Amino acid sequence: MKSVATIVFFVFVSLAARAEDKRAAVLVRQLGDRSFKVREEASRQLQCMGSAAYAALQAGANYPDAEVRERCRQLLPAIFEKEMKARLEDFLNDPDPANDHGLPGWKRYRTLIGSSAADRELFGRMIRADVRLMDSVENRPAELGAEHLAGRCSLIQMQLQSRDLAIRDSVQFSDVAQLLFLGSHADMKLTPVPTQFINSLTYQPQLRQGLKSGDHVAAAKTLLLAWFEHNASDAGTCNAAANMLIQTGMKELLAPILRAACNPKLMQYARAQAIVAIGRAGSKDQIAPLETLLTDNTQVARFNWNNIRGQTRICDIALATAIHLSGQKPGDFGFEAVKNNPGFIHSYHYLGFENDETRAAAQKKWEKSIIRSRASDELIRSGPSCILHAWSSTPGISLLGQFHRHTIGGVEHALNPTSRTHFFRA
Repeated sequence: MKSVATIVFFVFVSLAARAEDKRAAVLVRQLGDRSFKVREEASRQLQCMGSAAYAALQAGANYPDAEVRERCRQLLPAIFEKEMKARLEDFLNDPDPANDHGLPGWKRYRTLIGSSAADRELFGRMIRADVRLMDSVENRPAELGAEHLAGRCSLIQMQLQSRDLAIRDSVQFSDVAQLLFLGSHADMKLTPVPTQFINSLTYQPQLRQGLKSGDHVAAAKTLLLAWFEHNASDAGTCNAAANMLIQTGMKELLAPILRAACNPKLMQYARAQAIVAIGRAGSKDQIAPLETLLTDNTQVARFNWNNIRGQTRICDIALATAIHLSGQKPGDFGFEAVKNNPGFIHSYHYLGFENDETRAAAQKKWEKSIIRSRASDELIRSGPSCILHAWSSTPGISLLGQFHRHTIGGVEHALNPTSRTHFFRA
C-alpha cells in the first residue's frame, strides 16, 4: 500500500507541475495581447507564480513578439532569483555531488576545488552573494561575463572604501573567493581595471585569513593559484603573486612565479621582482631553474651606489639569487652593494655590475663553485668506495683517511664525509 501511495503522490506532483507549465505558457502568450489590462494581469500572475514560471519566461525572452520578449526580460531577474534560491536549497540537501541542480558554475567548481561539505558550503555562499553574476560568467562569459564581473568589482571596492565600518566588514571571504573563481574562467578576458582590483584583494585580510585557518584553506590556495595562472602574462598579477609568496611563504606559488621569471614577454621589472621573491622564499631546489636565466641580458635598471654606476640585468639578479640560495655571499662574487649592505639582496635594483668584465668574472666564479658543490653532493650519495691517499692542489701533500671518490666531467674528486674536506684534480 505504501509503494502504491508513493507512486500516486509522484504522479500527482508530475501532473501538477505540467499544469503549472501549461498555465505559465498561456500567460506568456497573453503578454502580447492587444488589451493592456490582459497584458498587465498576465505579468502579475507570472510574478506570483515565482520559480514555476521560470522556464516559460526563459522561452518567452526569445518570442517573436517584441512586447512578449520585453515583458519576459523584465520579469526574469526577480523570478531568476527565486528559482536559484529553490535550486540551492535542493542542492544543499542533496548528498550526491554529481547533481548540480542547474546551479551555474558547480561542475567547474567541483573539478577545481572539490565537493566536500566545506566546499559545498562555500559554493552556496558564492551563489547567495550574486547568483546572476555566476550565471553571466559561467553561461555567457563573452557576451555578459566580463561586464558583470567588472560591475561586481566596483561594488566590492566601494564597500571596502566605505567610511562605515559595518559596510567594510560586510565583505566576506566568499565574496573574494567568488571573484577569484569567476576571474579565472578560461573564456574570461578582463580589462585592466577589474584585473587590478582583484589583484588588490590578495592583500586583503579576508583572503589572508582564509589562507591561514578555517575550513577553506585548501580552497583559498587553489583559487589563488587559478587566478595567478590565468593571468600569468599580467605584470600586476605577477607582482601580487611575488608579494604573496614573500609574506606568506606559500610554497605552491614557487612554480608559477618561476615560470613568470622565465617569461621573456613579461615586463622586466615584474620578472625581476619574481626572482627576488624566489630568493626570499625558495631553496636550493630553485637554483637549477634560475641558472637558465644566466644568459638573459635583458636590462632591468641602472644603479648609482657609493659612486659606483652600473647596470642591472635579468642574468645578474638570477645569479645573485642563485648564490644566495646556495648559502654563499653574493658580495664575494662582485656584487659590491650587497657586500656592504646584505639587505640589498632583496632589492633587485642593486643586483648588478659596473661593467661586463666584473659580470663575466662573477659568472665564471659561480660556475666553478657550483661544479664543486654538485661534485660534493654526488660524492656524499655515492658512498665510500675505498681507502686512499687524497690530494690537495699543492704537490707533495698527502692526507690519509676514508674518502668518497668519484669522477665527474673528467675531474677526479675525493671527499671526507665527516670533515667535508674536499680535494680534486684534473
